[in-house]
Amino acid sequence: MGLGWQADAVMDELRISDIPRLGNSDDCGRILVADSGNHRLQAFDSLGNFITEFGSLGSGIGQFDTPQGLAVDNSGQITVVDQGNNRLQVLSFDGQTFGYLNSLSAGFNAPSGVAVDARGNIAVADMGNNRIVVLGPAGYLIGVFVQPNDGYTGAFNAPRGVAMEADGDLVVADTGNGRVVAVRGAVPRCRIWLPLAMRNGGAQ
Repeated sequence: MGLGWQADAVMDELRISDIPRLGNSDDCGRILVADSGNHRLQAFDSLGNFITEFGSLGSGIGQFDTPQGLAVDNSGQITVVDQGNNRLQVLSFDGQTFGYLNSLSAGFNAPSGVAVDARGNIAVADMGNNRIVVLGPAGYLIGVFVQPNDGYTGAFNAPRGVAMEADGDLVVADTGNGRVVAVRGAVPRCRIWLPLAMRNGGAQ
């Protein structure tokens, strides 16, 4: 950064991406910022030079109301917690420009944190509902969890952060209870296919 450069922002969440985003280019190392106070995302290069911004205050497509957590999946898609609008927004990013892809909702109430695993499953710390919600890559519901199952007892209280482990466990910052706990086996590691119909004992 040059002398005198500063960011006028309330930075609530930051992720560093190590996945190339410029087509066949070898460039990588973008810094993505959920600038919650200004209701936008910002992107910087690895040296802190400003690249672009996306979003404004509102509830429309590509608008935000106090964006919080964000996560980048293996394909480069960005999932942003749009807290004030009680939804997730999914964006593309090619290293220079953001683009709107989709919005996801599951009855969220002031969601805070988000994590995405290698398969594209999404875990959300649904703070206002005192629960963790897990969605599949296309936004379908996998599970809702209201308490840990790692030996600790008691319901979640305003969980603000969540991380997904490779084995399918979730690690939860259970903020209101002042603890970090786990939900074991929350995300299935394989997909089970069931027959659509059975006739005479055989699958159709």
